[in-house]
Amino acid sequence: MHIRTASLSALAVSVVLAVSGCSLDTLRGDAGEAKKDASVSLGADGVKVGDGEGNGASLGPDGVKVGDGEGNGASLGPDGVKVGDGEGAGADVSIGPDGVKVGDGADSVASGPRPRSAVELSCSDGAALITQVNAEVDLPDCAVVKVSAANAQVTAGVIGTLTVTGTNNEVHARSVSSVSVSGANNKVTWRTGRPSVVQNQGVNNELHSR
Repeated sequence: MHIRTASLSALAVSVVLAVSGCSLDTLRGDAGEAKKDASVSLGADGVKVGDGEGNGASLGPDGVKVGDGEGNGASLGPDGVKVGDGEGAGADVSIGPDGVKVGDGADSVASGPRPRSAVELSCSDGAALITQVNAEVDLPDCAVVKVSAANAQVTAGVIGTLTVTGTNNEVHARSVSSVSVSGANNKVTWRTGRPSVVQNQGVNNELHSR
């Protein structure tokens, strides 16, 4: 089966516009005609769409980026989510591995991971729920484990069903049958087997064997 390059380009551009929230108006003038300096490129670095006036969007190995050429923009990539307007303190927001940061420069406010403290928790009736922030928990074999916290670290034996939400949580198990993860910067690892991934949503979440 042969697919024309033009068709591939059109498909790629559609993906960029849909993911970035842009529309074809980016490439058109006030009267609906194509802008003279508008451009679309498809290459090894991904897809880029621009209107020749600084407004554009790209989809590549580093994620999705949208900007207007004046410092206003948003990006979604391996380092998390960043939104800014280029006007300094209070204008920028980022969510990444180091936590949440609001502002730019001396007036910025940051909320990052804090030291963890040990929390005693058992697998009662085959289930365990971890909701404590900055908790460090050791669990035995457990049929159902739910982690709904922030900056928690869980070390466990054999887990049947694992659900992780929140941010900056880590779960290290001997094995996991099924796992569902959402939120941001969560990490799930297992030593043996291969779990069924029911859901993997959010930003910068990791699921892998160790």
